[in-house]
This record gives sequence, structure tokens and C-alpha cells, in this order.
Amino acid sequence: QILGRSKFPLSGNFVQRLSEDTAKALEQVQYSSRFAAAYYFEPSDFAWPHEWTAHYFTEGDVRYVAHDTGKRGATEETVVSILVHSDRLLGEELQDETSPFETASKRLTSDLERKMPEVPWGKAAEVKVHKWLYSQVYRGVGNLRPSPDWAWDAGDRGFPGCVELFRSPSALGLLAGDATAPASNFEGCVFSAHRAAEAV
Repeated sequence: QILGRSKFPLSGNFVQRLSEDTAKALEQVQYSSRFAAAYYFEPSDFAWPHEWTAHYFTEGDVRYVAHDTGKRGATEETVVSILVHSDRLLGEELQDETSPFETASKRLTSDLERKMPEVPWGKAAEVKVHKWLYSQVYRGVGNLRPSPDWAWDAGDRGFPGCVELFRSPSALGLLAGDATAPASNFEGCVFSAHRAAEAV
């Protein structure tokens, strides 16, 4: 496996060179699966009824709704788009469902009709559902749980920020990102970037 063409000629499979501890820590990483759905409406049939463009829900199959057209300021588009994310449990329950994801679509629409009856969900010109297989870290390296309320002054909570994959006299391979950070959000990404910079 070639890792990329550059002035640093790296080749081979670094996974075979991982230490036993590193390999075990990475094998414990788990991502939650979710469904994402886009509802498209003709502007003549529908006008967004709220001042907000994004909203989170704390229960049910639907956890996030965004007036995508309004959020992006895309007033020139010929359709109104609403973006929806399911919760983790629906993703787990329907993990084996295949496209076109009819059960997921029905569950999302039913929950939307209950939570937001002011939106004519049944009048959508088109609905596209996508299985978001790796949406967010559920368990990070070393089987650690990221925390959505993590802040810089809370310490690293055992997360390394980055993991050394390989080292040679001319190269250093680091894995950085959400699986190595105490939060699976922008703050966690910045934390991971800082730790990677320190490691270099």
C-alpha cells in the first residue's frame, strides 16, 4: 500500500508496524451511525415558518433539523431544503437497512410530523435519505467516551490527542482527530491538532 506520492517516499503497510498497545487502543474505537435526510420543497408550496435555521431535539428519532437553504443564505436556489439527522439509536436499530432506507424515512417523517406539524412534510417534492455510517465517535482510543461538554480547562481526560503510528529517521506517522480527542466536536479537533503539533 502506497501512502501517497510526495518528496518523502513512503510505502508499505504501517498497520503491521503498530505496537501491540497502539493496535489494541485503535481497535476499541467505535463510531455511531445515524441517518441524514434531505427534504426538498417547491418554494410555491412552502415557506420556512421559523426565525431559527437549526434546532436540536433531546428525544425521539430526529435530533437535528436545519433550514439548510436559509442557513447557507442560498436565496437564489430553486428549491427549499431541510436537513435532518437521526439519533444514534435509530442508526443502530436500522444498521442493516439498505437503500432507499424506507423504514428510516418513515420513522424520521413520523417524528418530524409530531415535533413540527407546522411543516408540510408530506408535501416534500423529494426526500433523500443517506446512511451516515461514521457520524461521530462513540468510543475513542482506549475505549474512552468523548464528552460533548468538554472544555479546555477540563484536562485531557486520558485522551492523547494524537497517536504515533510509526517513526523512522526520516518520517513520523501520527493519527489525529476525533477518535483521539476528549470531545467529538470542533474544540476536540483543535485539541488534537495542538497535540499533533507538539508531537512533531
